[in-house]
Amino acid sequence: MKIVVSKEEIQEKLSNIQNIVEKRNTMPILSHFLLDAAESGSYITATDL
Repeated sequence: MKIVVSKEEIQEKLSNIQNIVEKRNTMPILSHFLLDAAESGSYITATDL
């Protein structure tokens, strides 16, 4: 799948989750986020357990 998104829009969404995603992680899964894109919309998900 190929998506097109503006730089400003993705920066805004990622800034909302930057405090959730661990910078110094003990588990690699905590340093990533999930981008779920579909025709109906897109979602960014992160966790801090």
